[in-house]
Amino acid sequence: MVFVDATPSGYKPQEIFEINSSSGKSLAQPALLKGKTFIRDQDKLQGYSIDQ
Repeated sequence: MVFVDATPSGYKPQEIFEINSSSGKSLAQPALLKGKTFIRDQDKLQGYSIDQ
């Protein structure tokens, strides 16, 4: 997962982390809510704090 600052001239990565997935990949779109991102896998839901 990569979070970026996006501008018309390009983007700059701000946060990079690996998602723990039992299948090796996660195909669901992440959900963002109140400084956290939630990522669903086949058999679990993971939450990550992205507050700065």
